[in-house]
Amino acid sequence: MPSRLSNGWRHWPASAVTASGCGWPRGLIGTPRPPEPAFTHTPPGIEHQVLHCTAEGLSRALPQVGWVTRDYVPVGHLVPGIAYLVRGILENASQAGFLAQSRKRLSAEAIATDPARCLSELVAQGAYAWDQAARPIDEDSWLSPMVRLYLPAGRQAFADALALTAVYPPARVTPADVPDAARQARQGAEAWVA
Repeated sequence: MPSRLSNGWRHWPASAVTASGCGWPRGLIGTPRPPEPAFTHTPPGIEHQVLHCTAEGLSRALPQVGWVTRDYVPVGHLVPGIAYLVRGILENASQAGFLAQSRKRLSAEAIATDPARCLSELVAQGAYAWDQAARPIDEDSWLSPMVRLYLPAGRQAFADALALTAVYPPARVTPADVPDAARQARQGAEAWVA
């Protein structure tokens, strides 16, 4: 049995709040038994979650009135830690995440349904409307272009855009740089007008 935390969190086993680099609590990986009820439910039903050393006053005051608080302490490598925190924020804010869906007592098949198929069904039923800000202005222009830096083509397009908008710090500009800067300014003006 894992040791219990001693600061008033009697409902939480220590292993339940230890996160691995891949974003899954270590206490759930390789465990043949289901998680303890304390991991999936807390008595007040609402939990204050905060990154360690932020909102400390609130984090100290809430347990005094019986509310559950959880301070996340990043440990380990930066990139997996940030990925874990972002995943946690998105999951906690999402009503479509698997944790939120599992609380609705949906079947495993319903929870594992392809999100694209679910979205298509919602659009067909008229229960979902596309954000008007993301609609195309015309066939070549979007108000909110997608930037997919995780794809090689997205990274290359971003690098190309940066190259077209080179900035010359005045302290390092020489007379030899003026023609190139003027050419880029003309190209930018032409692209802006077009």
